[in-house]
Amino acid sequence: MPSTAIEQELSGLEGQGLAVLRRIDETGMLPAVGTDDREQLCLYLAVQFAMVRSLGFGTVGE
Repeated sequence: MPSTAIEQELSGLEGQGLAVLRRIDETGMLPAVGTDDREQLCLYLAVQFAMVRSLGFGTVGE
């Protein structure tokens, strides 16, 4: 049976990223540079970008 470790990690990352996005929506402000929320947001967005690219979608404007 294949390992589900990667899927579990990605699921956790997605949950944390969405929590940061909710806080941004509530406050109307991006997390400050150097905060855990800022780091989490950057990681979440980088993984989302990589996943979209791996599915064959182009960059914005293509």
